[in-house]
Amino acid sequence: MKKALLLPIMLCILLVLSACGGNAEDEFGSFCAELEQAQSIGFTAKLRAEYEDKTANFKLAYTQNAEGIKVTVIEPETISGISARVKDDSARLEYDGVILDIGSLDANGLCPMSALPVTVMALRNAHVDSVWEEDGMTAARLIVSDDTSVTVWLDGEMTPCSAEISSGGKAVVFIEFCDWEMK
Repeated sequence: MKKALLLPIMLCILLVLSACGGNAEDEFGSFCAELEQAQSIGFTAKLRAEYEDKTANFKLAYTQNAEGIKVTVIEPETISGISARVKDDSARLEYDGVILDIGSLDANGLCPMSALPVTVMALRNAHVDSVWEEDGMTAARLIVSDDTSVTVWLDGEMTPCSAEISSGGKAVVFIEFCDWEMK
């Protein structure tokens, strides 16, 4: 009798587990499709960049619309207001002729000012390696290139909460999103 009950119980468990995995993937896929269709995206983010010999912390504002992408430094105050514009795959820094060079985090030129555009571009069109549930959140690992990946965590409303960018197998940028909005 016990063996007869064990098979239906195991089948129910397998059905429940497979339904949970598909749900996270479906919700993440819907989020990415909505992001792809968005006319504008805006948010602020706290960002920590881990260089080989130092750590740099920033608070940045990100806006993306028909005119392109703009990333503006909010903190630290000493460089507040410096912006990077990305339009037609070119980037330039602007602020009264000042050039801001805080170094690259990898051989591909990843830097704190490019980390947010890299993350959004990954959400829009990178290869989805895996999607899973973690601590009540949906997590996804996105492959940007052979040596760069982005892992993002989204809350139950499918709003990005945090992300990590890894280069060469090592996490080098940690992002905490605030005020995410897309239209």
